[in-house]
Amino acid sequence: KSMTLRREMPVLFLITFLAFALMSDGDLSYMDGIMLLVALVLFLVWITRIGLKDRNDPLVEEFTESIPDNMNMGQSVMWFVVGLVLLMISSRMVVWGAVEVAHYFGVSDLIIGLTIVAIGTSLPEMVASIAGALKNEADLAIGNVIGSNIFNLMAVLAMPALIHPGTFAPEALLRDFPIMLGFTIALFVVSFGLRKTGGTVTRLEGGLLVGGFAAYLYLLFMQS
Repeated sequence: KSMTLRREMPVLFLITFLAFALMSDGDLSYMDGIMLLVALVLFLVWITRIGLKDRNDPLVEEFTESIPDNMNMGQSVMWFVVGLVLLMISSRMVVWGAVEVAHYFGVSDLIIGLTIVAIGTSLPEMVASIAGALKNEADLAIGNVIGSNIFNLMAVLAMPALIHPGTFAPEALLRDFPIMLGFTIALFVVSFGLRKTGGTVTRLEGGLLVGGFAAYLYLLFMQS
């Protein structure tokens, strides 16, 4: 129901194609990182203006309802800092462990990044989406997915380009990027009322998405 999400979904497609275009030469350069960060800043300014204008958007109401009534600003800042520090430490440990696993089994870093690291760093998002679904806050669950994908494509992809520009495995562009785009299109189809279910993600559709991801993981391990 959120108009904010309906505006963000085309942005996700646009950013996906921008990232694909920047990576199409097989190189992630410093300039690519700059362009992605500029796009991120423009997106944040745009989405902030929308948020200030559409205060009655269902997504805003769902975020407000998820905040405990007895939590003041000081407690909010404290939990934010504690959560951010723990997230940074745990993410670092996940990367270290994944690299060791890759070296031990002789699996490429790309496969480990696409599986263990991707799943490990997505667990907080999964928990947030599950919590939103249990509370019948569908916009919150879908918004979490769309927002994290946009942030990953612009901010997370920009960091390695700025810190250590270089080439990457061609499979990432030829195999994995089209699959990611396909799942993005599938999310749009099942989430925004393009079929008779009227924008409701059914259990069958959710199962098909999970099954598609499982098939993708199977493909990765078979090719590795």
